[in-house]
Amino acid sequence: MTLLVMVMLLQTEESDWRKNKMLTDVQARLSLKELMHKYLNGKDPEYQHLIDIVNNPSRQVPIRGVLEQIRKFNQVQLTQQEMDLIDELLYMHG
Repeated sequence: MTLLVMVMLLQTEESDWRKNKMLTDVQARLSLKELMHKYLNGKDPEYQHLIDIVNNPSRQVPIRGVLEQIRKFNQVQLTQQEMDLIDELLYMHG
């Protein structure tokens, strides 16, 4: 096996590892708060209540509720990175 092929294999494995790496609960909550801040702050009267729920580790992350509110108050196209994040959050927190 040539050096070039070995480097390509290592890069592919690293890329696959990054794709399969799951967020921790704290990272998931922080990422959701960032989405909420971007799309709901100043628009949704329930914004602070949702933030309080996300900040409470004893409560389930309200990903579906947050997505509903984003759809309700915004007519924007999410970026691919945001869509990937939402997919992961839905996978983690259903």
